[in-house]
Amino acid sequence: MPPVVERGGTFTLVDRWMSTASGEAAFAFDLDGEPFEERVGLPPATADVAPAALDLLLDVCHAAMGTSYFKLSAPRRLVFERPVAGHVAALARSLYDDGLREMAYRNGLPVPLETELVWKEAPLSAPPASRPGGRSGTGRTGRHSSPPGHPPLAGQGLLAPIGGGKDSAAVLALLPGATGLSISPTPAHERLARAAGVELLTAGRELDSRLPALSARPGALNGHVPITAVNSAVSAIVAATQGLSGVAMGNERSASEPTRTLGHTDVNHQYSKSLAFEAELGAVLSLGGTSYFSVLRQLSELAIAGIVASSPVLRRSFLSCNRAFRLARPADEEQRWCLQCPKCHFTYLCFAVYLDPGEAEDIFGGNPLADLGHARAFADLWDDSAKPFDCVGERAESAVAMAWLGEAGGWAEMPVVKELAPRALEVVLRAGTSMEDQLAVGGPHRAPPALATLFADAARASRPRR
Repeated sequence: MPPVVERGGTFTLVDRWMSTASGEAAFAFDLDGEPFEERVGLPPATADVAPAALDLLLDVCHAAMGTSYFKLSAPRRLVFERPVAGHVAALARSLYDDGLREMAYRNGLPVPLETELVWKEAPLSAPPASRPGGRSGTGRTGRHSSPPGHPPLAGQGLLAPIGGGKDSAAVLALLPGATGLSISPTPAHERLARAAGVELLTAGRELDSRLPALSARPGALNGHVPITAVNSAVSAIVAATQGLSGVAMGNERSASEPTRTLGHTDVNHQYSKSLAFEAELGAVLSLGGTSYFSVLRQLSELAIAGIVASSPVLRRSFLSCNRAFRLARPADEEQRWCLQCPKCHFTYLCFAVYLDPGEAEDIFGGNPLADLGHARAFADLWDDSAKPFDCVGERAESAVAMAWLGEAGGWAEMPVVKELAPRALEVVLRAGTSMEDQLAVGGPHRAPPALATLFADAARASRPRR
C-alpha cells in the first residue's frame, strides 16, 4: 500500500455551456485556484430539447467529467457553483467516492473517499414527455421513423455507445436499428460500426491541455476515473438532441463484482458499469426524459463472447485491448491485440471456449496460451487478491473457462492450459459452479422486456465447443 498522501482543498464545478445548433459544449472547473476547461464537440441537434431537461443532462455530464481533474489532488471539498437538482448532487457523491475508490486505494487515500459536498438546490421542473419510438419531447419526429408497412428494427430509436470491444459488438449484432455513437473515435470504432452496418455518430472530448503536465508533477495523484459515467453522460445528451428515446449500454453482469473488498468496503474498477450505478444514473436521466439501461446485464462475459463468436464478420471486427485504445497512442499506430494486457488475456480465454486454436490465432494474431510466460497473468484472473484492476470478468467464469479448455480438444495440450486447468478446476469445485451456471441467463436488469428476451435467446443459442 502506498504511503498516505495529503489531499487538496476545494474542487469547484464552475459552469457549463452548450450550443445545440453547433453541438459545441464546454465545462469549467477550478482546483484550488487552478482553472480548467474541457470542450466537447457533439453532433448538432436535430430535435428540440426542453431547457430544463438539457440543464439536467449538462449538470450530470459536468459532474462526471470533473473526476478527471479532481483526481489530481482528491480535494476534501467538492462545490457546485451552479444550483443543481438534489438527484445530481446525490449522483456526484457516488461518482467521487465509489467511482474513485480504485484511485484512492492505489494512492494511499482513505477508502471510502469521504468528501464534503457543497451545493444549492435547483428547482426541478416536471420531466418532459418521454420519446417513444424516437420522438423528441416536443413532438418532432426523431431520426428513426420506419416507412409505412415496415416493421421497426430492434433498437430503433436507441443510441448505442461503441467502445470497439466484444460488448459493443454483441449490442450492435442484435440491435441493427440502433444509432451508434463513438466518443473520440478511432479506426477500431469505425471498423466495428461498418461491420455491424449501423449509422455512426461521433463526439470528441478535448481535455484541458494542461492536464497531462499537471498529472506528471511531483505529488500529483493519478489513477482510474469512472470513464463509463463520462461516456454515458455524453451519450445521454446526444440521444436527447438527436430525438432518440434512450441509451442502450453493453454492460454485463460481471461489472458488478468488486475488484477488491477492504473489510466491508468494495473497490470496483468497473463501478460505473455496475448495476448499482446504472440504476442511480438511469433514475436521474429519466427525470430529463431519457432512458438508460444495459441490454447485456443478464449475461456473463462468456455468454457475450458466444454471441460475437457466432458471427463470422463481427468476431473479426472487434478489439478488446486496453493498450490499443490508450490516450497516448500515436495517431498512426495500428490498433491490434497486444496479447499482453489483462483484457486481452481474459477475452482470449472467453473466445477460446468457442473456437479452435487455429481460428483463435487467426483472429487475435497470436496465442498467449501457448506461452508459459503468460501463466501467472491468466491465474490472476480468478485470484481473490490479484484480480487485475481492469475490465475483466468474474473470477468464477475465468476459472470455469480455463477448466473447460483443459478437457477441450486442441486446447488441452497448450502449455498454459496444461499448467493451469487442474488449479482452475479446484477453484470451480470449491465455488460449486460450472459452465452451464456461467452461461445461464438471469439476474436483475433494467432493460425493456423485449430487448432482454432478444439477448437472452441469442446467448442460449451460442454453445461452447469441446
